[in-house]
Amino acid sequence: MSYAAKLIEQAQNAHGYTLTELALALGVKHPTISQWKSGRGSPMSEDRVIELCKIAGIKDYAPWLIGVHAEHLKNRDARSSLEKLAKQLGAAAVLAFAVFTPLLSKAAPVNLNGSTPYALCEIIDRGFMAASVS
Repeated sequence: MSYAAKLIEQAQNAHGYTLTELALALGVKHPTISQWKSGRGSPMSEDRVIELCKIAGIKDYAPWLIGVHAEHLKNRDARSSLEKLAKQLGAAAVLAFAVFTPLLSKAAPVNLNGSTPYALCEIIDRGFMAASVS
């Protein structure tokens, strides 16, 4: 089961929501949440991941942000690495890893002007790529 599907189910179970009720709570349409749950369509935004975590009563968003993002990476090795990281680490470790990986692996700089969770995943991804090239 995907991270998105697990998170959606946890949010549903926390309040006894149907998919339609959960969609209403998130301000999206039922087909959108069905597509996230099945892994089709556009990836879930980090804002939606955080909202679902809050609904499910999950306080550490980092593993879920990384896991949901990793599911949409095209590079299988990067996806696998991020999924393992999401399972093993909490927010503080993910942040430390994201900060030090580019330094240790001499990865190219990343533009952090966008979304911070996705920028962190991009840093980690580039760190893995640079480390595998070295």
